[in-house]
Amino acid sequence: LGMLLHANVGAALILQTNADLEAAEAGFGVSLDELRSLAKFMCREPELDALPHRTMTVRRERWDSELERATRAATELAAPLRACARSRCSPADLLIAQQCGGSDAFSGTNANPLVAEACKLCVQAGGSALLAETDELIGAEQYVLSSVRDLPTAHKFLSLVDRFRGYASAHHTSAEGNPSGGNLFRGLYNIALKSLGAAMKRHPDVRLERVIEYGEPLLLPERSSLALDGGPEGLLSGASSWEAKGEGSAPDQAAARRGPGYCFMDSPGNDLESIAGQVAAGCNLIYFTTGNGSITNFPFVPTIKVVSTHKRYELMSDDMDFDAGAERPRAVLAQELWQLTLEVASGQPSKGEASGHHQVQIWRDWAPSLPEAVEARALHPRGPCAMAE
Repeated sequence: LGMLLHANVGAALILQTNADLEAAEAGFGVSLDELRSLAKFMCREPELDALPHRTMTVRRERWDSELERATRAATELAAPLRACARSRCSPADLLIAQQCGGSDAFSGTNANPLVAEACKLCVQAGGSALLAETDELIGAEQYVLSSVRDLPTAHKFLSLVDRFRGYASAHHTSAEGNPSGGNLFRGLYNIALKSLGAAMKRHPDVRLERVIEYGEPLLLPERSSLALDGGPEGLLSGASSWEAKGEGSAPDQAAARRGPGYCFMDSPGNDLESIAGQVAAGCNLIYFTTGNGSITNFPFVPTIKVVSTHKRYELMSDDMDFDAGAERPRAVLAQELWQLTLEVASGQPSKGEASGHHQVQIWRDWAPSLPEAVEARALHPRGPCAMAE
């Protein structure tokens, strides 16, 4: 639902197959009717009604003809969108997803701290940032919570970490198995090293304000195109777009508007699945840090890929957006990254958008088999949250 009602979605064709209907009836999926019921339950039905959309049930036995019918419908829905004009917005409308993939030993010293610095500028400007990947923060809990809004927020974060441990245990694995072969090859020898590096995406001066579930909406904004009319000049210190154009002060309500700040969302360490949840939560731009040069991009939310070393950036400059290994002070690099962020938010294509690369994958709660579930329950009779006690 969060993806469907995302501010970057101008129209939607919602498909279901007869198999989807059967799965929904068996309790393993969501039908179109249930989707509308969910929107109503979350008080988002007006947003769904305002979104130009069509629903269609596709019969798999007539796949080719059904696909042609869906293509015609999508083409008709897309036609009016070409006339849409971009509107001027404040940096307070930015909600940046923080992600890392293909990490190396320099991700925690170069790319992630740089992204943290840029997100600090975003928060100072009234915007927000969203950290994720629960299992890739195990071992770094103390740093993540070294600056937190209040005790309930800290408790919620720790409960999600414990729950993820239980989830992994039910599948006969643990967070210690998270580092990939590539991580090991590039110097991240255990989950503690990887987590400490990943946690550097939170700047020490920025407080953790809120902890949410996977895909839970951070805010329910008005539907609008994200753009900074006239360019991003003057916005690095947090000035509004109206001030940047020299048109005086913005309306009081716009000047005072701020996002939720720096937050955390529960998610797996799989990049694509985690990003999908962040987009559903409302993120409208993605910082993706990488050591090996992963080319991850999302279809309708721009991704700025920040590579950790200069040598790797030189090898992949056609695919990477920013060089975190450049020999300039971090404060200077952060200002440059923030400038690029405002330009991409204002319509400049990121490298991924220009190349047409994009991927989507949604986190599925794969249930363990009955014997595995019984074993996990026997090991942790009070549930996943008892594991760390």
